[in-house]
Amino acid sequence: KIVEPLTLKYYYEEQIRKLLQSNGLKIVEEMGYYDRRPISEGPELIFICKKK
Repeated sequence: KIVEPLTLKYYYEEQIRKLLQSNGLKIVEEMGYYDRRPISEGPELIFICKKK
C-alpha cells in the first residue's frame, strides 16, 4: 500500500486568470462545466489556453 499526502488549493476565477496570463498563456475559451455552459452557470472553472 502506497500512501502519500495530497494538498489541494482552491482558486478564485480572477486568481486563475492572472496566473495563466502572467505565465504567457492566452485564454481562448472558458467554461463552467464540461457541457460548455458559461462560467457563471457552472460549478467548475475550465480554461482552454494557448501560448501567447
